[in-house]
Amino acid sequence: MAVPRTCARCASLVQKTAVRCEYCGARARNPFTAVWTTLAVAGIVLFAAFASWKWISPQTEGFGVGKKAESRVAAEIEPVVGKTAFNVPGVMSVRYRDLGTQVEIGINAQGMPILYADVDGDGLVNSDGSDLSYAVFPNGLMCVQRLDTADTAHCGGAATSANVRLNRESAGWNIVWTIPKRELSTRSDRADVAFQVFRESDQHGSFYPAPPFVQVCRLMFSKTPFAISSQTPVAPASPPSPAVGDQPPPVAIHPPKPEEQKRSDPVVDERIRAEEKVRQEQEAARNLELERQRQEFAALKARQEQQQQQIDEARRKLAEDQAQRDREAVQERERKAREDAQPKVFRPDPVSSAIPKRGPASYSGPSSGEIIWEGDLKGTTLVTIDNDRADVGMLTGALPGILCLIQPADPKRVSIASTPTPYNQYKRMVFRVSGNGRTRVVIRWSLP
Repeated sequence: MAVPRTCARCASLVQKTAVRCEYCGARARNPFTAVWTTLAVAGIVLFAAFASWKWISPQTEGFGVGKKAESRVAAEIEPVVGKTAFNVPGVMSVRYRDLGTQVEIGINAQGMPILYADVDGDGLVNSDGSDLSYAVFPNGLMCVQRLDTADTAHCGGAATSANVRLNRESAGWNIVWTIPKRELSTRSDRADVAFQVFRESDQHGSFYPAPPFVQVCRLMFSKTPFAISSQTPVAPASPPSPAVGDQPPPVAIHPPKPEEQKRSDPVVDERIRAEEKVRQEQEAARNLELERQRQEFAALKARQEQQQQQIDEARRKLAEDQAQRDREAVQERERKAREDAQPKVFRPDPVSSAIPKRGPASYSGPSSGEIIWEGDLKGTTLVTIDNDRADVGMLTGALPGILCLIQPADPKRVSIASTPTPYNQYKRMVFRVSGNGRTRVVIRWSLP
């Protein structure tokens, strides 16, 4: 049956085929138009809500096992038997054990993991240093710091009873911390922690679930009198099926019956004793290695000091020798200056044979030649040649012993200070040479 149409202005009935009211001329209105419009808008809203839920829900699923407690608590973590307690896919996984007065936190990360503890549970990094961070160096040394807003914390600034074991893996590190509960929190039922994974490849670290302590993971302490472990060995008949999103479901912990506690206590105690023994052996080996390294360092330092003393002594001797040579050179220059300043008076020798003359009877050698001198120089030096010997350095060749002309091959660095004269039988001359290091001087002579 067709639904009658009404006028939107005067509410009069309008014929089915009519578009406008015959009384007022307004457009006709279908009574179900508003209903269909309302249903369409409601459908759109429901679809948008469903799509938002399907997209946001996977993004906000927590890190690992736990339930939401409050806005800054990303997850509450309880000991989970045989499964990972906390997981960030592709980054790290955490194993959590409650050992009674201590907790064991095992971290397998794609980098070096660091644990931050909000000891007072106020969600802030306090300036009084009440909050702590736990880190370990690749050599096994612990670094426990008090967090400070002034960023002045140092390793070893906080006393701790914690111990750590580490193992290098192909893709990162496997770190196992054993920490007293009283260090992690002032509360008896929980501890708020955050994690950082420092990647050595790019020297950058990321916080999970957020920087301290904007968001935290809450470790719930067990109320049972014995240790509960998220990694307790279990031998199931078939491999357990992973939960949705690769996150294991929370496992409720119930207090054991007295007879069950009696049966489990010796096993747990034996395991704890074995782990403590291994830890003590590793600590002893680490201490021995550190002592050996300290001894080697002390021996190396002693050898370096001895070598430095020898170097200093050699330098002192060289300085003394150079100072002595400089003094002798100054004295020699002063003596030459005094000799040059004295007036020279020529006194002919009554013996005519005392002064050799050029001629076949007195000299029959070559008419020219070279004298080559080699020696170490430092600055300007006067060199005296007497016949075929020099007062410093080495000499090759000799003066002819008669009147001759002297000319240095390199007049820029070599100058003649004293030429051969009849008073020294033409066998002695002095030249001045400038330079540093090993030097070779060539002096040419020729007969006039």
